[in-house]
Amino acid sequence: MGDTLTFSKKTIRVNSEQLAAIHRPPGVHQRIIASAGSGKTTTLTARIAYLVEVHGVKSEAIVLMTFSRNAANQMKARISSLIGDTKLWVGTFHGLSRQLLQTYSTESLKTLYFVDELIAMGEAWLKTEKGRRWVGKLRYVVVDEFQDINDAQWRFLERLLHPNAYLIIVGDDCQNIYTWRGSHVKYILNLHDQVSGLVDDQLRRNYRSSEAIVKAANAVMQKIPTLPWKGTMIAENKGGDKPHIRFFYRAADETRWIIKDILEYIDLHPAHTIAVLSRTNVDLYRIEEEMIQRGIRCRLRDIGIDEESGEGSFCVDLVTLHASKGLEWDSVYMIHCNDDSFPSSKKPENIICERRLFYVGVTRPRHRLQLSYTRDERDLCRFVREIPHDFLQYHGLARYCLSTCDLAEGKRRLKDLLGCLDGDDLHSLREEGPLAWLQRDNLTLKPLFPPGELWKLPIWATGELAADFQRFLRVWTLREISRLSGTRFRNIEIENLLFILRIFTEDKDFWQTWTLELEECIAFFFGSKEAAKVPPPIDYGTMEEWAKKKGLSWEPPDLIRATSIVAKIRGQLRPLRFDEYDLKEFRFATTRYVVPGQWRSEVLKSWRRVVDTRIPSEECLVDLWRLGALSLVAEGRNAALYRASSMADRLHEEELGEFLTSASQSLVKWLPSPIVGMSRQITYEDQFQEIVDLQTDTAFWKISSTTFTAQDVLELAMVAWFADVDCTSIGILLPLEGRIYTLALPQGWAQKAALILARARVKSS
Repeated sequence: MGDTLTFSKKTIRVNSEQLAAIHRPPGVHQRIIASAGSGKTTTLTARIAYLVEVHGVKSEAIVLMTFSRNAANQMKARISSLIGDTKLWVGTFHGLSRQLLQTYSTESLKTLYFVDELIAMGEAWLKTEKGRRWVGKLRYVVVDEFQDINDAQWRFLERLLHPNAYLIIVGDDCQNIYTWRGSHVKYILNLHDQVSGLVDDQLRRNYRSSEAIVKAANAVMQKIPTLPWKGTMIAENKGGDKPHIRFFYRAADETRWIIKDILEYIDLHPAHTIAVLSRTNVDLYRIEEEMIQRGIRCRLRDIGIDEESGEGSFCVDLVTLHASKGLEWDSVYMIHCNDDSFPSSKKPENIICERRLFYVGVTRPRHRLQLSYTRDERDLCRFVREIPHDFLQYHGLARYCLSTCDLAEGKRRLKDLLGCLDGDDLHSLREEGPLAWLQRDNLTLKPLFPPGELWKLPIWATGELAADFQRFLRVWTLREISRLSGTRFRNIEIENLLFILRIFTEDKDFWQTWTLELEECIAFFFGSKEAAKVPPPIDYGTMEEWAKKKGLSWEPPDLIRATSIVAKIRGQLRPLRFDEYDLKEFRFATTRYVVPGQWRSEVLKSWRRVVDTRIPSEECLVDLWRLGALSLVAEGRNAALYRASSMADRLHEEELGEFLTSASQSLVKWLPSPIVGMSRQITYEDQFQEIVDLQTDTAFWKISSTTFTAQDVLELAMVAWFADVDCTSIGILLPLEGRIYTLALPQGWAQKAALILARARVKSS
C-alpha cells in the first residue's frame, strides 16, 4: 500500500516517508537519509519534479550532481518520464565542472589538466564575476550519494550556495566507503552545523532485500556511528532465507563450492542475477579463471564502469565491494571474509570505514546471501561475528557454531548470548558493578615451565597443521592431567561424537513417540555378541513380525519408518563389526554430526587407548591427534581425520618429545588439588549446557592451546555460577605458552552474574 503522486507525464506510487520528503515546502534545505534499497532515486527525482511542476521552480535553476554518469543519466531520464524534458544541469562533480568551463571558460581547458583538477578549476571559475552571476541564477543544488563527498567537492558546493539557493541532499552515512579517495562522512552527519534551517527526512523501508537479509544488515548498521534519530531499516519483503556462513580450508575449495552452487542455483532460477563480491580483486581473479575453464560467462566490474550483459545471456558479475555500491543482484556470494584481510586496516578509525564497506556488501542481494572464508576457522571477519548468531546459518565453523548434540531444539550457547552484549552494554555493566572486577590487573599469572624455558609450535605446524596441533595439545594436556592425578579421563565432546548413534532429523518425531520401543528393537537385533560381529539386515517383514510380537499397532507407514531408522542404526554399527562393539556403550540422539562411519572404528580404537592411562602418552600420540580432530567433526568437518595417520613421524620428532616431557614434568608440579572431575557438563535452567575441562573443590578450569579473551573468562565465570557449587575462582591453562592464569570471583558473584545474564537476554530478544 502507499500514496499515489500524479505528474503531467506519469503517476507513481510512494510510501508515507517518501511522500513527506517530496512534499516538503519550497525554500528549505533538506537532508534525506536513505537506507539501502529504500527508493532514494524515486524520492529525489519526484522531489525535483514536484518543485518544477507544482511550485514553479525553473528547471534551469536546479543543479543535480551525482557520482557516476550512469546515475546522472538515470535520474535525468526519471525526471523526464515524470514531467517531460527539462533544462536541469545534471552530471557528476567533474562533469559539471567541465561543462561550466567548456561553456564559459574554454581557455581554462587548454591546459593539460588532470581529471582530479577539474573540480578545483571549476571552483576557481565560480569565484569569478561570471561565475557568481551564473550561481546567482540557481535556486536548488541537489546532490545524490552525499555521504561520498570530499573536501574539494564540499568547497565546490559552498560556491554554488547563496542566500536564495537551497541544498537538497540524499545519502546514507552507513555507505560512506570511499574514504581512501578523500570522502568524509562528517559532511552528511554534521550538515546541520553547516546549513541553518536544515530539515531531515529518512527513508527506512527496504524494497530490495528479504527480511532475513535486512535483519542481518540492521545488526551491522547498529555498530556504525550515526545520527541519533536515525532508525534501522524496515523490510517490505517478509521472510526469506537467513544469510549463510561457510568455512573452507583452502581458497580452491571455496572456489569449487561457489561454482558448484552457482550451477545448481541457475538451474532452479535461470533468470536470476548473480554476483561474487570480494574485498579485493585478487580473490575475484581466481574465481574468474576457474569460471573460464568451466565455460561460465563472467565479467569483472570496476568502480564507475557501467555495463550491461547481453540480452538473454547469463553472466556472473565479479565485483569488489567498493564497486558494488549502487548495484543489486538476486543472489550474492561474499567471499574471503577473513579477519586478517577484512578489515584490511586494524586502526579504529579504519575499522569503522571497513564496517561500512561490509554493510554495503550485505545490502546488495535481493533473495540470497552466502558469505565464506578460508584457511583458519577462527579467522572469521569480525563484522560477521557482530551479527547475532540467530540471524545467520553457520556451516563448518568450530568456534562460532559448535554443534553440541545434547542441546535440545531452541537451546542456545552461552557464547552466543553473551555475544549479544555490545560495547555500550559492557561499559555500563562495568560502571554499574557486575563487570567491574573483570580487570587484567586482577589476573594472577604463574609460569608453567621453569624460568628461561620457552616453547613454540613445531616448525611443521603451519597452516592447517597449526590448528590441528593446537587441538592435539589440548587433548594431550587433559589426558596427561588425568594420568598424573589418577582422575578418570573424560571428554564429553568426544564421547558425544563417538558414542552417539545418530537419529536423523527426518526421523525425530517418530523416534520421540516410540523411543522405548525402538531402543528395545535395536537392542534385540544388534545387542548380542553375534550381532556385533555381523549386524543382521532388518527388512519390512522382519520389523512387522517383531512389532506384532510386542503388540504394537504400527500401520504400514510406521513400519516403514521404523525399518528405516533401524537400517540407519545398522549402517552406523556395521563399520564396527571387526571391533565387536558393545551396544551398551552407545546412546541415541538427534544430532547433526557424529564421527563418520568410515572413521568410527579407528577413532574408537584411539579412544580406548587414550582412556587407558596405563599406556604412556608417547605411545598414543597419533591417537591423541585423531581425537583432537573431533572438535572439527563436531561441526561437520572431517578433513583433520585424514591427516592423523600421516602424523606419526612428526609427532615423534625429538624436539616435540622434549617439549611434551617438560610439559608433563611441569604439570606434576602444578596440578590443582583435589580434582573433583574432568570434562563436566553444566546445565542451567534447561537452557544452557556448557562443558568445563577441570573442576576442583573451589575452581573451574579451562585448557586452551591458544590465547584467551575477556569473553572466555566471562563465560567460564558464568558457568561457575550455573554449577551452583562453592566455586571461588576460575583458571585458564595455556600449555604451549606455559602460562597459568587464575582469577578470583568477586563477592556476590551470583547476583552480578544474574544481572549480566538478564541484560544479555534483553539484548538477544
